Amino acid sequence: MTNPYYSRDENTHFYPIIFVRGFAMRDADIEQAVNEPFSGFENGSTLLRQGVGDDLVPFYFESPVIRLVTQCGYSDVYQNGREPQTAEDLAGLKDPGRALWVYRYYEQASENFGDGQRDEVESLASGLYDLIERLRNLYGDYGKRVGANYGSTFKVFIVAHSMGGLVVRSYLQKVLPARQGAKFNPKKLPVDKVFTYGTPHNGIELQGLGNRINVGLYDINNFYRPNMAKYLGFASNHGNKPVNSLNGKFPAERLFALIGTNESDYDVPLSAAAVGAMSDGLVRIKNAYTRGSPRAHVHRAHGGPVGLVNSEDGYQNLHRFLFGDTRIDGKLEINSLTLPRKIEQAQRDNKSVNANLYFETVVSVRGGRGWNLTRRKFSENSAVRRQLSRFYTRRKKFRPDTVALFSSFLRKHLLINKRMKYMAFAIELGVFTDRFEVDRKWWLDEHFDGISFLRQKLFIEIAPPGDDGNWKLKYATNSPESTYKQVDAQPGPAGQCLFVIPVTNNKRPGLDAQLILDASAWS
Repeated sequence: MTNPYYSRDENTHFYPIIFVRGFAMRDADIEQAVNEPFSGFENGSTLLRQGVGDDLVPFYFESPVIRLVTQCGYSDVYQNGREPQTAEDLAGLKDPGRALWVYRYYEQASENFGDGQRDEVESLASGLYDLIERLRNLYGDYGKRVGANYGSTFKVFIVAHSMGGLVVRSYLQKVLPARQGAKFNPKKLPVDKVFTYGTPHNGIELQGLGNRINVGLYDINNFYRPNMAKYLGFASNHGNKPVNSLNGKFPAERLFALIGTNESDYDVPLSAAAVGAMSDGLVRIKNAYTRGSPRAHVHRAHGGPVGLVNSEDGYQNLHRFLFGDTRIDGKLEINSLTLPRKIEQAQRDNKSVNANLYFETVVSVRGGRGWNLTRRKFSENSAVRRQLSRFYTRRKKFRPDTVALFSSFLRKHLLINKRMKYMAFAIELGVFTDRFEVDRKWWLDEHFDGISFLRQKLFIEIAPPGDDGNWKLKYATNSPESTYKQVDAQPGPAGQCLFVIPVTNNKRPGLDAQLILDASAWS
């Protein structure tokens, strides 16, 4: 029997996708949710962008649903207004292995479709368990009819927005282990990968209140950590400690968190003001991922007309995570810093010197216009921040440190020219401080905002192992037309391959560092 999920031409696995929508607060929001066939994942967006001249031209993003249909061969499951109920129904789909399903968990809470009663997150997770098991049986019956191995190879991808990601985690971390008992094995799950948009994996915090939002009105207490700990399967005495761990119940590398950084575009009244900056308008950056999982930051809001779900940035990350063949992790190893002379002298004089260093990273791919795989900028309140004191001992001796920058996925099948051997992407790096403080006073002498230690743009071309079994990487600086330098691979843990690229600014202020790119086969 053949495996129908596998495409030999593209070396890619395709599994059915289940969409899980986010939180609907008011009763009117619930009614709107159940009236949307794809729970909002069918909504696109239209933006204006500057053209070649002075004119602004529209840019249309059709929606994740339409893109998966047109680019990846997926199809919706609705037939004559209904979902497939039998193997015969499933046979009516263009490709059952590439079907788009929707977990419509708000129908029960609707006055029109259900009894109007809201369920707790764990109950919603149990409903997801039932849906996946129903699909497993449905695909198994269909496979027997057509001679394809749909049963034993059954898996799904899950794409979730906001609270939907918590429903998925409750299913993976509590409901599934409880239902399977001794048979539970986190390496043999019916879920292959999970992609979350703006999920509050570590709860929601408000300015001045933190995570103290144990309010039952409209189910807001779903995002209170002690309540989250219960439905995520943590110990009963977990309390208000972090809950953004998968607790070994699902491989961390198989869950991707897309994090929004544009709070000002969130169109829910007062939300952005209550949550504050360094958020998507509802979820703070620091709470929007699970520990050990890949993640990307994009300048989008939690929802609305220009939100995370209906964005080109979001879809490009989704596509590459689900169907990509290469994973790249980037980190910056800092060997030394060269401070302004007067700041250096103040350190030698044993004065107190404080500053924040900000690490900016923008990752884009060849052929991508107007969107980034990841974008962390100081001006958008999303840069990585490290205190200057972290790099020095008490005796003012420099202490090297490493800053994680990004995790991105690539797919060779997306190359514009199929004969190209190398996949290409660009990395913009910036390291700077906005100000120094000496003996608790701002340093104003010769001071300008935004003192830069590093500004660099690298163009990377990488090829996965060929017949010789070796990864290949070359890079250029400042321009993709510059002379490329070949970088020798270094062995890394668990079959990974490391490439070390020197990144140095010999001026003052400046730094001596190296960019470490960790490449590994994906999917």
